[in-house]
Amino acid sequence: MNRFIEVCISPSLLSESHNNFQCTVVTDIFRATSSMVASMGNGANWIIPVSSPEQALSYRTADSSLVIAGEQGGDNLAGFDLGNSPLEHAMQGGKSIVMSTTNGTKAIRAIQNLGTGEILIGAFLNLSKTADYITSKEGNLLILCAGWKGNFSLEDTLYAGALIEKLLQKNKLFSIEKCDSALAALTLYRQVSSNLADYLRSASHYKRLIRKKHKSVEQDLAYSLQIDKFNIVLACQGDKIQILNF
Repeated sequence: MNRFIEVCISPSLLSESHNNFQCTVVTDIFRATSSMVASMGNGANWIIPVSSPEQALSYRTADSSLVIAGEQGGDNLAGFDLGNSPLEHAMQGGKSIVMSTTNGTKAIRAIQNLGTGEILIGAFLNLSKTADYITSKEGNLLILCAGWKGNFSLEDTLYAGALIEKLLQKNKLFSIEKCDSALAALTLYRQVSSNLADYLRSASHYKRLIRKKHKSVEQDLAYSLQIDKFNIVLACQGDKIQILNF
């Protein structure tokens, strides 16, 4: 029996029709899920994704030992310990993090609210291990791109294409025949995979971060596009993102 893969290019397109997926991979390459993998890959305890800065700050009120991280509209937030750079997050070994971002954490919360089954956190940084885990399970897969404020994003779609490529190589039962957005993601990835960084310098969100004069934008790009830097699978377990024993 075929295992169908669908790509949803924005949480704004989610609907109850997606409840037949046994697993969802949420991705926000620039930069939330890349930062999450960087944190956990370097020894953070766990991450709680929340939908708003106010929610994040409420956790700080309850427990001053927590690290509060994130951004809004690409801007760092007053009173937060960290922004949304994976370089910062890579230095959070031993810390417990609450995170609020414009798109990524909202996408995670959106799919949690639908109750669609297992939720994984996807980035180029843990691409192969995530594909291995999905292959070891059964059922259909949804790849949810966080996008930008409800709109399409190149970087998330390219990750979707990379993950599809891995899955098709690992198991002939995976199929994208029912989903044009999955086919488009795979086709685009195959066309530009040899030169991802140069291609994504034309992406709107990369340019947005440049306009906001973030000092680490180029370093964040290079870090986020590393393939398989970490051999870990991240999943939502209750309200926390943690490493799966796999």
